[in-house]
Amino acid sequence: MDNVGVIGVGNMGGAMARNLLKNGYAVTVHDVVASSVDALVRDGAHKAGSPKEVAESSDVIVVMVVNDKQTTDVVTGPDGILDGARPGTVVVLCSSLRPATVTSLGASAEAKGVSVLDAPVTGGERGAIDGTLAFLVGGDEGEIERVTPVLRAMGEHIVCAGPLGTGEVVKNVNNVLLWTTLAATREALRFAAEHGMSPEAVRDALQFSPGYNRWVKDWGSLGPTPWVHKDLETTLAIANAHNVQMPVAALCFELLKDWPSVRMD
Repeated sequence: MDNVGVIGVGNMGGAMARNLLKNGYAVTVHDVVASSVDALVRDGAHKAGSPKEVAESSDVIVVMVVNDKQTTDVVTGPDGILDGARPGTVVVLCSSLRPATVTSLGASAEAKGVSVLDAPVTGGERGAIDGTLAFLVGGDEGEIERVTPVLRAMGEHIVCAGPLGTGEVVKNVNNVLLWTTLAATREALRFAAEHGMSPEAVRDALQFSPGYNRWVKDWGSLGPTPWVHKDLETTLAIANAHNVQMPVAALCFELLKDWPSVRMD
């Protein structure tokens, strides 16, 4: 599996594609933003005009686009992956998606002899650049084993979550814990500030305590994280469809509505 396609080469997907190139893979890329593709072509990637063209030259296809609709269009839409993929191709979905979307795409792909894995990532843009991502993978164990070398070119940790769709379940669990902790940390630091304590002072005081977390550690150096709303909105929609009550996550969604405009210092 030396030929890898990457569809969606923004900050995350572009960094992942570069690590594939560094590890000797022949990489074909596609994105609606031409400048992102051109930058990778200068680094040695091949350019494709559509997801179908990517599929025609790839054994493994990594999809890192924004949401469920874009992922569905890339896989099953006109000139999509399934229009060009050969039997035996493996499609790795790395975006944060609804499990139902993943299983539906898996069924469509299976009818054409193509395998789908859901492999959402944690580690953020820094992890994508450094090649230290964690992949939370759902799907057939044999197919996961086949693509493990490709994933290891982009990340350090490969977690087999279970059947197709469970990678996204775990990613949504992670998102709830991540963003509710962010909301609680912001509230706690405001409380500390009213008592004359800086975030740095709180960090130093808490570093050996159970309340210490990544937000406390990095508060002064992290920028806005606008994807918090997409992540929580997706999780709450899934929960609603399954009649699962998530009042803390729902409150967190409301509390962080202003987050992109909030300075983290």
